[in-house]
Amino acid sequence: MSTSGYFTYNMRTVVHSGADSIIKVPSLFRGLGGKRVLLVSDEGLEKGLVNRVKDVFTLNNGPDMQLVGVYAKVTPDVAQNQSTT
Repeated sequence: MSTSGYFTYNMRTVVHSGADSIIKVPSLFRGLGGKRVLLVSDEGLEKGLVNRVKDVFTLNNGPDMQLVGVYAKVTPDVAQNQSTT
């Protein structure tokens, strides 16, 4: 371990896009070895996108893949930027 405080973190980013691509979300987590998913969001997305993701997990629910909770109390980035100006 370095004593200088220097470190490097690299995270691979993959973007999935296309008509009805949301239906692939459970299988993407399954492919990563996930079994229990927690969805984290802000309240602005709760009635739209979050509900769509919940519906997809409901249709694809099984013993090997579950949406176990939704936390939608994250402060949006826009609100943070506005409060600092």
